[in-house]
Amino acid sequence: MRTTRTISTRLSNLLLARPKTVFAILLLILGSSFAILPGLELASGLDPFLPKNSDLKQINDEIAEHFVNDKLVFAIYRCDQVFSHRNLRVVRELEQQLEQLKLSNKTEDLFAVEKVTSLTNIKNLIGSNQSFQTLDLVPDPIPTDKTALQVIKRQAENNPIIHDTLLDNSGTIASLVIRLPDEFSAVETAEAISLIRALLADVQRSHPRFEFFLTGEPIVSADVASYQAADLAWFMPLGYLIMIIVLFVFLKKVRGVLFSLVIVSFCVSVSMALLAAIGSNLNNCSSMLPLMMMSMSVAVVLHFLSEHGKNSLQNSSKNPTRQTIRELLAPAGMAALTTGIGFGALAISPLPAVHDFGIAAGLGVILTFVITTLIMSLLLPKVSAQSLISPSGVTLAPVLDRLSRLVVERRGILLSFSLVLIVFLGFGALRITVDMNQMEMFHPEAPVRQAGAILDQHLRGSEIYNLSIKTKTEDHFTDPAELKKVEQLNHFLRHELGLHSVLSINDFIKLMHREYAGGDPANWRIPESQEQIAQLLLLAGDPMLDEYIDETRQWIRIVARHSDHSSAAIKQNFERIEAYLAKHFPAAQGYQTTGAGMSKMASILSTGLIHSQVYSLLISFVLIFGLILLLFRSLKDGLLSMPPNLFPIFTNLGLMGWLGIRLDAATVMISTVALGIAVDDTIHFMQYFRTRLSRHQNAERAIRETMRHKGPAIIATSLVISLGFVVSVVSNFQPTRHFGLLICTAMLAALFGDLIVLPALLAGKNKKTAEVLPENSVQNRKAA
Repeated sequence: MRTTRTISTRLSNLLLARPKTVFAILLLILGSSFAILPGLELASGLDPFLPKNSDLKQINDEIAEHFVNDKLVFAIYRCDQVFSHRNLRVVRELEQQLEQLKLSNKTEDLFAVEKVTSLTNIKNLIGSNQSFQTLDLVPDPIPTDKTALQVIKRQAENNPIIHDTLLDNSGTIASLVIRLPDEFSAVETAEAISLIRALLADVQRSHPRFEFFLTGEPIVSADVASYQAADLAWFMPLGYLIMIIVLFVFLKKVRGVLFSLVIVSFCVSVSMALLAAIGSNLNNCSSMLPLMMMSMSVAVVLHFLSEHGKNSLQNSSKNPTRQTIRELLAPAGMAALTTGIGFGALAISPLPAVHDFGIAAGLGVILTFVITTLIMSLLLPKVSAQSLISPSGVTLAPVLDRLSRLVVERRGILLSFSLVLIVFLGFGALRITVDMNQMEMFHPEAPVRQAGAILDQHLRGSEIYNLSIKTKTEDHFTDPAELKKVEQLNHFLRHELGLHSVLSINDFIKLMHREYAGGDPANWRIPESQEQIAQLLLLAGDPMLDEYIDETRQWIRIVARHSDHSSAAIKQNFERIEAYLAKHFPAAQGYQTTGAGMSKMASILSTGLIHSQVYSLLISFVLIFGLILLLFRSLKDGLLSMPPNLFPIFTNLGLMGWLGIRLDAATVMISTVALGIAVDDTIHFMQYFRTRLSRHQNAERAIRETMRHKGPAIIATSLVISLGFVVSVVSNFQPTRHFGLLICTAMLAALFGDLIVLPALLAGKNKKTAEVLPENSVQNRKAA
């Protein structure tokens, strides 16, 4: 402890003796941050969570380049009659307008849409004996005769490819499938979707009998980005309002509140700039960073001002600024370091969004301490403490005195209750499930969620299972035996996994074979000879065929759709699919098989999430308490500091389990973040307690003095952080609301740990029989 005090004294003297150097360092940090900050971008969807050079991403890119991408927007429409002349005319005009949409790029013409598939441009096979024709399902001009329209309707319903892709059985619901360019950036995709939405809104206004719904992965990602921007627009003003209220309650000085807000704004800006500096973005994970850094910086400022106010009132303190900085450098610096390490442990995550959040939050907390210390050393000598914080403040001394007595007198009961509570919460933690459901992120009334529900109920779902089977032999998939194996795979997908729609090369071949025989249903099957299959493929005139088999006939793509958006269910399905592929299309026989697509990526994330939670929590726990052991140089004190910090972790995990809150992209970080934040106040409490205990060797008295001296700041910082995250209740996203509310609960649990559990544990340390001083004695007032 003597070495720590010596270092703190030298550093505080150096800071106060070199104001120009301090100002230059501060200017460098803030100036570089403000220069970097404009480069921070919004991102959404699963992309921020996917490793940039992962094998699966490379496979997806290869499949998209060879066949087509799965960047699909489903424009569902409901009208009085899908196959009426006037409604088909509206759809044809809409399809043509969609294909002409252009982005506002002044250097080149960028079309917003790569391809539109609709009832008015999809191809249909019309067969006769020993021949067939590939024609538009809906001819141009569109027939007005009801009989001709009924023929078109029957043809569409009799063609599984058309029916499974675009039609509902009701006759009043259908869809357009809009494929966006794969090379579009997030900004370009968002602009394309905005153009599509505007066009559909215009059509709906012009034709009130139409009602449009948009969904699909690009829509979900764009809406996530839009809602994130809306969240930030709400979070920051509400966060500042709460901070102003809390600061005024504890400081009771307008100048002190303004002084604190300036520091908070600097710290938040620097932390956000760190995201841009490491090449990251604002996403589902990092959108909570501004609130977190706002709360953390207010907590640091309150510790400094509270300490400075007390030192200014003491006659023995000739230089309250020097004393304040000297007394807080060690505990506040160590608290920042341990919190930074706690957040930094998230950097081991294989998921880029979690990794980047860990780095930005960890460095942000440390820089928050540095910035606050630098500003305090510059301004506190020039401003009186009475102008920043009221001497009266919030009078908590009587409450804290009673609490300290209760903790000492009922120590056994309180520790037993705490143990029972931890066991109860531990059982809850065992009930946690790992799952992500992008649709459930949105409010039930959100347009994208309503559109998804319609697509799931009427049009076979928007979760796309993309399977690839590749061989080394040309014309391999013209062999009837091979196509029968594909047929068995299709049967497995439809009937054993329950996927609603499965399309492969087999569906095209069976359709051509049936129509070649004049439409005889008995010929809805794979031909017996390889020559006949090759002939059918040669005669095929439907460009959609190229999306399912390559020109060498050695690589096929199978696309299935489903309505279950649970990443856990998707993961289980892909595991069964890959086991089936490995058994029936073995690599030893020259097959290369894989599952791909955004659904597969989501399933992989669920595994990455649980690994992130476990490993980051273990690493942060070891590193944080390893540093505490080094700081206190006492194994016993280090061990005593652990139980209070287990409370917020167990509270989070237990509540998640008992309340059915899933471990997902937002909640995966909660335990590590809670530990990083909670350990702050534990260090402040332990450091001051050790100082008081070393002075008079009476644990009960040291607890009472520590409660009086550190209790108000600990309560204030816990409330600040809790209230700071309360604003998340206005979020449009369920995971963000869960994250904010669980952090609030964790901070209250940390407060319980620091002011109940920790003092109860410390009461047994070096316990003396010396009597407790009377409440109104002069000695007690001096000690307090």
